[in-house]
Amino acid sequence: MDNFQVITAGYRCGRSKTNNLINVYNENSYVMAEYNETSGALVWHRAVLAAQKAIIENWLHSHFQPRKDQSQTKKQ
Repeated sequence: MDNFQVITAGYRCGRSKTNNLINVYNENSYVMAEYNETSGALVWHRAVLAAQKAIIENWLHSHFQPRKDQSQTKKQ
């Protein structure tokens, strides 16, 4: 995964090999969270300061806005 985007000085993100998942990494390349681009859900795997969480969540929501699943739009 070479296409990382910097969130803050200590955090970056990149697409996972799994569909619609974006991993959040710290400066030591530990997976801190997973963001589901389809649903907009963010799951934290490690402890992060509340202020940092808010910054990361806002950044993810503004850069990767939840989109409708294509299978749901075909059914309508």
